[in-house]
Amino acid sequence: MPVFLRLSADFADHASFFLYAGVIVGGELRVEDSGGNTLREESFDPAPLLGATFRMRF
Repeated sequence: MPVFLRLSADFADHASFFLYAGVIVGGELRVEDSGGNTLREESFDPAPLLGATFRMRF
């Protein structure tokens, strides 16, 4: 489950910048066969995430 915050800034009416920061908690990966049977399952520790978006409209 990702938990994050977003910071946004608008530059005039046509440009925006978004910054995302957070952490993924309760991580689990699972591989299943076509019948839905679990072949392998792994849990992972909390992992940080960071992202940015720049949007410009014409």
